[in-house]
Amino acid sequence: MKKLIILAVMTVFLAATAFAEDLSGMTDQELIALYQQVQEEMMRRGLPDGPETTEQAEIRKRVVAFFSAWNSNDPDTMMTMCDSGWRAIAEDPRAKLFGILANRTPQDVVIESVNEIAGEGPDGLVYYLVTVTSVLDRNNGTAPERYRLRFLVRKEEDGLWYINPDGLDTCEKAEEEIPAEETADPILYYQPDGGEYYHLDQNCRRVNPKYLPLQGSFPYAELNSEPYRHLKPCEICGAPPVPEGENISDETAEADPFHFSTFGEAVNMASGPEITYGITSEGYGAALIEKDGRYYRAVTFFDDRATELYAAYLNTISPDQGVFGEEEYQTLETYLMTLPVQYTEELIVAPLPQEELDAMAGRTIAEVMSLPWEMQMCSYPEDAEAGKDITFHLAKGFWNYDLVINESYEVYSERRAGDSYDPVTVMSLKNYEDLTVRYVKYAGISHNVLNLHYRQDGTREDLKEPEFEDYDLMVEIADLLAAAWENGEPGPEEKAALMAELTEEHPEAADLIRQMVESFHR
Repeated sequence: MKKLIILAVMTVFLAATAFAEDLSGMTDQELIALYQQVQEEMMRRGLPDGPETTEQAEIRKRVVAFFSAWNSNDPDTMMTMCDSGWRAIAEDPRAKLFGILANRTPQDVVIESVNEIAGEGPDGLVYYLVTVTSVLDRNNGTAPERYRLRFLVRKEEDGLWYINPDGLDTCEKAEEEIPAEETADPILYYQPDGGEYYHLDQNCRRVNPKYLPLQGSFPYAELNSEPYRHLKPCEICGAPPVPEGENISDETAEADPFHFSTFGEAVNMASGPEITYGITSEGYGAALIEKDGRYYRAVTFFDDRATELYAAYLNTISPDQGVFGEEEYQTLETYLMTLPVQYTEELIVAPLPQEELDAMAGRTIAEVMSLPWEMQMCSYPEDAEAGKDITFHLAKGFWNYDLVINESYEVYSERRAGDSYDPVTVMSLKNYEDLTVRYVKYAGISHNVLNLHYRQDGTREDLKEPEFEDYDLMVEIADLLAAAWENGEPGPEEKAALMAELTEEHPEAADLIRQMVESFHR
């Protein structure tokens, strides 16, 4: 009913003022001034607010995302949420936005009201006036203070709401104490398909990019309701904690029985068979912990200092000269132990049943790597010799398996002689796919337990392979990479330059080149 009440009061008020004219002829500033007068009249008459509409809820989400990008100093994301009309008339939209923000950083956002302006705007679009308060840090040494800001949003042809940032340029001081009924109820985001965390940032960097922006959302007030009560707060994007005094479900409490404060504490408890913890090139460390027959993965992410130390370590590696950067790695490792554990999660480490393994006998390697098994080839047989089993190493989820083939050593060695890539790559695998399985056996827990591309249940997030089958080109690219890796693995900048050069030469194979460069080893 809120919309109807606003429209009714607007009609009465317009009839009694000099503003009883066609709204389409008014400027944005005139519309804002008119609406503020209407709001004052509504408050004077004691007219009640009604339930929030779907459009108002969508606008709230958009505003929260905008302020989150502002807080993260992400002008690129903010620009994508600025309305097209504002961007069209600005000579340099990005520079204008910088001028409006004036080096201020919002520390929070409290949305006080989201109200439609009656009638269409001059451009025929629907406008809302949003009023928020935010603690703004001017980054000039003075204490942050709370201000009230008002700005317009409009719904454009793509169905999304866009912000006119001009209103952020002027603001008034707001009272420091916010009434209880106006306290922040931020919109939280999650991945409906198996997500474990709730996020304040719809594009949180913890989440695999293919799930961004997160599609599931709910207000903070519903955090302890189904189906959200089992989610955990994401510390990476600053998601608010479960309200003090609320009961967290037993399932959630059991999921993280450790509550480590530092990664070093997690590593001290690491007790997986053969695998304890690892530091990855993707900017995180992970530790495997076994407790009462259950497995847990504790994770910390690099901060800026850890990223610098990792780069320094990479720059010292020179295998041909026998230099492996032990000292630099030790420095990185020592520092990483002081970082906080971002989250701990239980892993479902369940190997394939023996019946499934027995069913692979007589199949080809290609078949066991396809549905329903989807085994992944890890490496060639080690020290293959005539008269001994030829054993390939595979993995599925969090378990390793050894696959013994029926074919003789002579058949295998003939295939291997024409293949110079290790570990097994897509193109080299073609040489072995028709070999047949004698039997498959367990070979222990896989290093996949430390790979965040693997979900808690052992399924992999990035199974999609490039739809490209020019194997001659794949071999050509692999030869170039082998040459680039001759003196050790290149650093991130060298890899990026190589990737750009190859992609420019073979744009049709861009996805393939990216995957090969990211995964190549010599």
